[in-house]
Amino acid sequence: MMDIEHMYHVTMYSHLCDCRGRINVRNKMSMLLVMLYLAQISMLSRRCSATAPCPQDKSKEARLIINKIIMPLYTLKHYDMPNTCPLSPANDQYAAPELMKRRLGDKWMCSVCGKSFSQESDINSHVMKAHHTPTVQGCLADLCDVLRCNAFFSINNDEQACDEQNMAQLKMKCMDMVRQKCVPDYLDVTRQVQFEVMVQASICSYLSCDNYWNVPEDEASRHSHYYLIYWVLLGLLIVFLVVYFKVASYGIENSPSIEQIIASADQYERPRPAYIPPSSEDMELRHRSAFPPSSGWSEHES
Repeated sequence: MMDIEHMYHVTMYSHLCDCRGRINVRNKMSMLLVMLYLAQISMLSRRCSATAPCPQDKSKEARLIINKIIMPLYTLKHYDMPNTCPLSPANDQYAAPELMKRRLGDKWMCSVCGKSFSQESDINSHVMKAHHTPTVQGCLADLCDVLRCNAFFSINNDEQACDEQNMAQLKMKCMDMVRQKCVPDYLDVTRQVQFEVMVQASICSYLSCDNYWNVPEDEASRHSHYYLIYWVLLGLLIVFLVVYFKVASYGIENSPSIEQIIASADQYERPRPAYIPPSSEDMELRHRSAFPPSSGWSEHES
């Protein structure tokens, strides 16, 4: 195809230009040929861009990274990813075909017609040919450089050359994409900046030669540890309170009433108070109070 295009360009150039390489526009025919030439170039460029395939395997890798690393951030904050964001499922031309596939053990089944396939590539071809009408032009495979698909899915990644300058440009591309297209516009400025930094830290911060091959833990798993501890402690507290109130209510229901306590107390003999003999001084005081001396009598008279 490139040979035919090259021959076409050479032929058109020979008809349009004189021997000195200058475009001959002295007549209307030359002008018409120039217009046709430019229109043909535009059609060829559009046709080449339209027929450029989007690798489905790379799109799947990018989709897995997005669902693992980026989408949990939006779920955690209860935000909606803008459709203008290239990471959005709205810009994934294979999002709808993926929903038509079902995994049944070691086989794949088409959820539309029920046909089963042994290989994923076979069901991909079947869905794309039989059931899918392309309506979305976005290709997640184009974002594999930003999402580092090689770092997540490559097996041999030890001896890889790295250009720090290219990494810096890729990092700026990633940060601009997040800032301009992936932050919800209904947030206030403070929350926009906070969420922008969060998303950039999850993907863009790894675009350097030192961190390129580091696979981060997804935000959902990282925060799920704290949520797991929280829910476990909350569950233990609820169980403790239920048991406590059960025991307390059982004790109250089976405890005797006031009347029962009084009635049972009458059945027992009350203990007698202990006898404490009075001292000699107490005896003398009692004796004097019982037998007071008569008036006019004294010990000297006796």
